[in-house]
Amino acid sequence: MGYQTIATVLNADSDQNAAFEAAIAFAKEWDADLEIYGLTLTYLDSPHYYMGASAVMIAEQAGDGKERAAAQKAEISARLKSENLRWHLHQATLPHSAIQNYLGRNLRFCDLVLLPRPYQGSDNVAALVEAALFDAERPVLMIPRGAATTVKMDRIALGWNGGAEALSAIRAASPLCRQASHVDICKVVANDADGDTPDPLLTYLRRHKIAADLSLLPMSDQGAGQTLLMHAHDSGADLLVAGAYGHSRLREAVFGGATRKLLESADIPMFMSR
Repeated sequence: MGYQTIATVLNADSDQNAAFEAAIAFAKEWDADLEIYGLTLTYLDSPHYYMGASAVMIAEQAGDGKERAAAQKAEISARLKSENLRWHLHQATLPHSAIQNYLGRNLRFCDLVLLPRPYQGSDNVAALVEAALFDAERPVLMIPRGAATTVKMDRIALGWNGGAEALSAIRAASPLCRQASHVDICKVVANDADGDTPDPLLTYLRRHKIAADLSLLPMSDQGAGQTLLMHAHDSGADLLVAGAYGHSRLREAVFGGATRKLLESADIPMFMSR
């Protein structure tokens, strides 16, 4: 079973072309419906609007939002006019503070969300990723800026630490793994005692028609995340799959910490789930 509903989120405040093109390609490859959530973000919830901002300023903000939404609709329609796929555009104008609630309610009905990788110049993208992973509880495929538009992930690295989050990500990525020519289970080990072979995972993958190798990676000085990323580079991986470890840890990933360093430096697509 593959992906029947692919979703992506667009807003004018960030460069999302690579993720949008990847979402189109994935929808065509899987014969899936493409759900596009076009957001126009306003700042009417900013403290400045409660400190004497005039009605004219608020009206100008609302009018600007309508113009940006209309331009976004025209651009999306022009891009998809010649594509042979089923697509649906859902537009919303909302304050930045409402992103998580809106996407949490809507993205939960899709199978896979394609978004840009965070930390490429827009603060809004991190909020989109957080909403998809932790509010909608959907797997997210993050595409780096400038990445080639391809649906063929020929070599896939699976980050494995025995946790439920890692297994959730691997399950969600299994349709991609079945298409790959090489799948590598990557377990970072701090010492010899950590090097047990994950036999249950190998059995699970085999029963799902996925042949996988096992790589035990000595922990580098830069931590587990960077160890995984360096191995993915060295092995020529097209995709790195990893678990997302709880809402508080995602906030650490978004606003600082080891996972943020991984997301900041990842220049290959990353697939995450919780």
